[in-house]
Amino acid sequence: MKITFLGTGNSTGVPIITCKCKVCTSANPKNKRLRASILVTTDEGENIVIDTSTDFRQQCLSSEITNLDAIFYTHPHADHILGLDEIRAFNFTHKKSIPVYGNKFTLDSIMKTFHYILKPLQRGGGVPQVNLNFIEEGKFKILERIEVEAIPIMHGIMEVFAYRIGNFAYVTDFNKISEESKNKLKNLDLLILGILREKPHSTHICLDEGLQLVEELKPKRTLVTHTTHMFEYEEFNKNTPENFEMAFDGLTVEV
Repeated sequence: MKITFLGTGNSTGVPIITCKCKVCTSANPKNKRLRASILVTTDEGENIVIDTSTDFRQQCLSSEITNLDAIFYTHPHADHILGLDEIRAFNFTHKKSIPVYGNKFTLDSIMKTFHYILKPLQRGGGVPQVNLNFIEEGKFKILERIEVEAIPIMHGIMEVFAYRIGNFAYVTDFNKISEESKNKLKNLDLLILGILREKPHSTHICLDEGLQLVEELKPKRTLVTHTTHMFEYEEFNKNTPENFEMAFDGLTVEV
């Protein structure tokens, strides 16, 4: 299984519009971050996306994604869902609907934002063709054989999902996690972890909290995503432990 980081930035992306800080003006391409999303490519060649970010069209073109077999949503904030309309291109080419998975709150919110999917206002132009799959906490199978586990975590007062597939997990946009959910994330080969910034935040974990969580979960490798312009790529990796690294857009890893 291959993981591709389509985007590693927070809701503003990096560089931030109008900002002239050293990270936003950096010439290092690893300091340029589209909104957070990953592509999971199975050994059989199926493509699964977690979150369709605001930058999804650009991400698909950059990563040369030509087919899409399933979409998972962590939660319904704008930077995680607004690329949904772009899946029309896959519908047009492959003449199929795409299964979409998320908790009821997330999918209900998405369908309010993209109300025209369920009730098209007119013919012509096309709308995304999706099959909605409301999921609850726990394990289930997609594409008949791939086991996925939805693990609840808290993003402020909102319950959102982390996802575990095999021995890797995608855990972003949260500030609280129960002991029960921690137990489902221990001893991974790869943990993809959203850490917003160095200072504490009301709905995201900060760097110290992320380091403490990794001490508890003990993954073999941690890649950090959903970061602001407060982190500079080279400095971050220089000052953090071995096997705890910032990811960058376009990074691919095998798990």
